[in-house]
Amino acid sequence: TKIPNEAISDEAVPVISETVIADVCEALLEQERLGTLDIHRHHELSAKQLAWICRVEADTIREHDLLNQHGPMADYYRTHYPESWAAVETEQENTK
Repeated sequence: TKIPNEAISDEAVPVISETVIADVCEALLEQERLGTLDIHRHHELSAKQLAWICRVEADTIREHDLLNQHGPMADYYRTHYPESWAAVETEQENTK
């Protein structure tokens, strides 16, 4: 896919192993302390980075036609990405 380190398969892929992590947030922060993970916090992002994120969110809303869908993905985007959701709504209204 266009997302770094993400791959998809048309066929089922067997799970090789599983690691249970009691507190994922703490585990990620520990990796940051160890220097093996860079965490980019939202409040530290530049205006250019935030604009890119909004564009990607809006692209996903359009690609999956989420404005006209019901279900968990549409609900998630509507709730967590309100600016991108509103931008796509405005686009759709302006094309009518």
